[in-house]
Amino acid sequence: MNALAWTEELRLNQPQMDKTHEEFVKLLAMTRAAIDGGDRAGALATFQHLIEHTVQHFGTEERWMRAIGFEPDNLHAQQHNDVLRAMRAAMRMASEEERWEPIGVAITELTQWFPLHARMMDADLVLCMAKVGFDPVRGEFMQRRAGTAVAP
Repeated sequence: MNALAWTEELRLNQPQMDKTHEEFVKLLAMTRAAIDGGDRAGALATFQHLIEHTVQHFGTEERWMRAIGFEPDNLHAQQHNDVLRAMRAAMRMASEEERWEPIGVAITELTQWFPLHARMMDADLVLCMAKVGFDPVRGEFMQRRAGTAVAP
């Protein structure tokens, strides 16, 4: 399967999230390239880096969700938990069995899952943050005065 490439279609016009998503897509592609190139050690290392990135990526989004009032057990966060659990299981199997097929399967699944997740779940999060006036960079709500966003 071809690697996922960053495209304008994946952009959500929230700079911090877009940067994180672009890095996620890059790490997916790097892992796929290592697998396709027969570089087992490179695939394992890059996939581990992808897991670490994803922990931070999802953690940031979940902090934003809590800040704007999402229920703790929401579908978006549940999806994050499921994805991380699957990624860690693939890494464990690949490491213990000294093969990279589980990582290849995980990359294929992530490549199919991510665009839909971004366009639905993450786009909704961006919309909700904008609607309530939450600035994710500062981690604060902004008040609107005379059409301008200012700190409370």
